[in-house]
Amino acid sequence: MGHPSFGEAAEGIVINLAQMIMDKREHYPKLAGLCVTLEESRLEYHPFILNGNELLHAALRIAIDRTALAHGVRM
Repeated sequence: MGHPSFGEAAEGIVINLAQMIMDKREHYPKLAGLCVTLEESRLEYHPFILNGNELLHAALRIAIDRTALAHGVRM
């Protein structure tokens, strides 16, 4: 398996945003029209803590659903 392209990375951003939305009823419909364009990229290490089916980032106060992340990897 090769390295993901910038386009694949942009698709992953939308998937992760969808998982982080608190008010899904209001904001989910807006994701269909969302266009993500990457202007630059860099690889950074961010430590996450495994908590059940979520990965938690204490400093940024975010949680990422592991199922959604796995789905993004398989795309």
